[in-house]
Amino acid sequence: MEGSTSLAATGSLLLGSQVGKKNFIFKIVILGDSAVGKTSMIQRYIKKSMSQVYKPTIGADFHSKKVEITLDGQETKTVTLQIWDTAGQERYQSLGVAFYRGAEACMMVYDITSQRSFDNLSQWKSDFINKAGPREPERFPFFLIGNKSDKAEEGQRKVSLDDVEKWRKQHNNMPYEETSAMKGSNIDETFLSVAEYLLKRTLESETTAFPTSISGVQGVSRPQSNQFALQEQHKGQGLQGVEKKRNKSSCC
Repeated sequence: MEGSTSLAATGSLLLGSQVGKKNFIFKIVILGDSAVGKTSMIQRYIKKSMSQVYKPTIGADFHSKKVEITLDGQETKTVTLQIWDTAGQERYQSLGVAFYRGAEACMMVYDITSQRSFDNLSQWKSDFINKAGPREPERFPFFLIGNKSDKAEEGQRKVSLDDVEKWRKQHNNMPYEETSAMKGSNIDETFLSVAEYLLKRTLESETTAFPTSISGVQGVSRPQSNQFALQEQHKGQGLQGVEKKRNKSSCC
């Protein structure tokens, strides 16, 4: 069942495992400063809408969504994404141990119009590793998301693509995409690609090579109506996973 629950603490959850024969559950933590659009991204993905009124997350919210994924030569698998929307305020960071534990992936979100939100990413990543304690931090799946991409066409981009390229190279070529929660652009595709990567990695016993773009998962087939051409759009643009031109929209 899809939905959300506000949490101040967490009990034990069955995560990163196969339930029955065809259902997989993956916990994804969303990190980043306040007001970068984390909650709006999730609302777009889960509810296909978003609130126009900014309301900071208190502690963390838990959301779930089921998706059907078909890998080449295999039967369709049901994947349940358990998406944890964390507070961006510093006063809630001490709760990270409870919220981060058991995560299979981390989506790190910044606002392309806020240099500070980008500069704080390294601290967010370090804090996550310290509190979540992944066995192999260098292989843990982090995904970088530049939100509010609609603002780029309005000349409001503050974080240069060159800076993004340098940063992701310093962090194991972290996969990168840009999204607009206000417009809804690239939201579904980004979450789906993370789910596909996690499923493929699980089925191949964690031997899958880490992708250089979120949409870089190979061996995935989808119905034609769900296909997206991110790889084609990014050819010749210098930075994998980045569109330098986007349709104009309004906000978030």
